[in-house]
Amino acid sequence: MLEVYINKTQVETLILACKYLTRDENLPLGHLNIIPQFIPDDYKSIAKYFILAEQVCELYIESNMTILDKEFEKKCTINISSTNAIQYPRMLAHRFPLHWEPKQYITSWNFYKIWCRNLAQYFDWISHIPELREFSSSDREKLIIGRVIHFIMFTISYKSVITNTPGLLFGGNSYFPIDESEHHKLDPLAIWMFKKHVNLMKYALIDPIKELKITEAEYALLHILIIFMPVLRLSEDGLNKIKVYKERYINVLNELVSSSYNNEQPHKIIKRIGQLMAILTAVEHVARHCDDVMFCATIFNIAEMRGTLPYEVFVRKNDPDCVKINYL
Repeated sequence: MLEVYINKTQVETLILACKYLTRDENLPLGHLNIIPQFIPDDYKSIAKYFILAEQVCELYIESNMTILDKEFEKKCTINISSTNAIQYPRMLAHRFPLHWEPKQYITSWNFYKIWCRNLAQYFDWISHIPELREFSSSDREKLIIGRVIHFIMFTISYKSVITNTPGLLFGGNSYFPIDESEHHKLDPLAIWMFKKHVNLMKYALIDPIKELKITEAEYALLHILIIFMPVLRLSEDGLNKIKVYKERYINVLNELVSSSYNNEQPHKIIKRIGQLMAILTAVEHVARHCDDVMFCATIFNIAEMRGTLPYEVFVRKNDPDCVKINYL
């Protein structure tokens, strides 16, 4: 497998240098030009760029405070429009570390803060994709919002694997245990929200990711392919662009996998690419189920999830003519 060595200290140095410049930190991190652009025809350069983008989003933090601290409640909000959240992720949630370690059970009363921070990081990450600038502003927003849940489901599945979490890791040191003998320790709303789709994610995503031993480079490229999928109400031009960019990154993934086998074992190359693409199919299935749960949570204010942004992400994206949230 291709190994792209990224020195964490070098990434932190790039971030530190960027912070000395006078910039609007409410902007997405991709707009701060912290990392150099990739070479378009070089799959190694592309893989390295998106690995760097992942690391920048993880390491660009303002405080070592946990997002479960009381102070963070003043630093995040779900009552922000999708347009503003995409353009100014820090207005959604300040960049506190996500702490990907399973130390405590997820609770329904802390979930919205973790959700805000995950979404802000998603908006920071997606701003690094240069092709998104080619979409109209309307198509770009529809695509970004339409793929939120797919991105996060894949992310937390992968994080659960690499941290050996005994369940599903959400960030903020919080996880939902797969072992049902531990469920009596959880609050009932957390069980209602997460039990079914945690079981589904274990078999559909977590176990396959673990068995395949997905590399950091493959993970980064699968993230891109998760984004370039059709969403509702996209224009014909937007759909055509998705087709072109999806094919482009599939070719990059093919080159990446082929190089790992020195192009000498075609049957193994074809098998692995097929297994990686199957992960994308599983993400679609899992996201549909999670969408249904979050739709209910938003409508009925379960886990304090009724707010402007959840409403736009889980309700209005499918029906833009439905009543506004203030009428509920």
